[in-house]
Amino acid sequence: MSSAAAKLKQRLSGYWKMEAGNVVLLPAILIMLTRWNPSWIALVCLVPMMFMLAVGAYYWRIKLKQLEDKSFRFASAVRIISGCQMPAVLMILIGLIALGQSWVHLSDLLVF
Repeated sequence: MSSAAAKLKQRLSGYWKMEAGNVVLLPAILIMLTRWNPSWIALVCLVPMMFMLAVGAYYWRIKLKQLEDKSFRFASAVRIISGCQMPAVLMILIGLIALGQSWVHLSDLLVF
């Protein structure tokens, strides 16, 4: 195995682990920063982010697996990722609507 291939595999190994770790770490940090009392809007907006990070971790993991094992069925794994596109878009839209609703209600409170 060439030096470049080994470096690429090492880098990809870190990518999927970093994204998978952030699925847990980022929400945990947000919850701690809000003193264990996050708003429902923050939680609704966290779900699509966590989902996209999980999809990214899965992609980098299967890409690494493809490099390690030439017989790995990459196309079937990509179909799984493709199937995640519409749910991700819907979750993002729900988060945006919730965020927009919170701004509308907040602006009503600020009018004197």
